[in-house]
Parts: sequence; C-alpha cells; structure tokens
Amino acid sequence: MLKIYIFLLIMGILGGVGYVDYMNYIDTQERMGILKENNAKLIVANDAKDATINEMLATQNRAQELNQQLTLSLQMAEKYSDTLRSKFAKINILKLALEEPYELEGKINNAVIRLLDGLRDDTDPNADRVSGESKEE
Repeated sequence: MLKIYIFLLIMGILGGVGYVDYMNYIDTQERMGILKENNAKLIVANDAKDATINEMLATQNRAQELNQQLTLSLQMAEKYSDTLRSKFAKINILKLALEEPYELEGKINNAVIRLLDGLRDDTDPNADRVSGESKEE
C-alpha cells in the first residue's frame, strides 16, 4: 500500500510540475504573440516618424532656400531704392515743371505706364516669370 501512496505522490508531483511547465509555455506563447504585435506596431510607428522627419527636413530646406531668395530680392530692392533716392536727389522737379512742363509730363506718363505694366506682369497668373510675357492657354 505504501508503494501505491508513493507512486501517487510522485505522480502528483510530476503532474504538478508538468502543469506548471504547460502553463508557463502557454503564458510564454501568449507573451510572444503580444510582443510580435507590439513590434509590428512599433515598426509602423517608426516608419511614420522617419517619413515625418524627412518631410520636415525637406520643408526646412525649402524654407531656407526661399528665405535666401527673399533676402537676395530684398537686397536688390534696397539697392534700387537707393538708386531712386539718388536720382530724386539730383532732380529738381519744381524747376523742371516750370521750365519744361510738357517734357516732364511725358516722362511722368511714361513712368506711370511702366509702373502699371510691371504691376500687371507681377499679378498675372499666366505670366512667365523669367521673360515677363503672358502665356495664354
């Protein structure tokens, strides 16, 4: 009878160890499945982050290029403004108006026409920005 009790005790211990190992195996498999899902999500999130970073760098580079172009345009506009100031400083408009009013009127009319043409070219959506000519579709 003692042999039967010892046999049952050993079978109980082996069954308990087997059950614990089985539950550990099942738990490990579930954790591996969860980790695989999380890894896939992290890969997708990492790819999205990399794409966003690349897009931001491209945007930053484009903004820097545009800023350089604007700075160059500002310098050119300031240089032109200085040129106009020096021309206006040399011209005595009152004296010209009294001495040669028709010639001054023609110069002013021509300057206004050039100014309006320039505004039209700058605001025409079909204009070729290099040559200044309008492209009709």
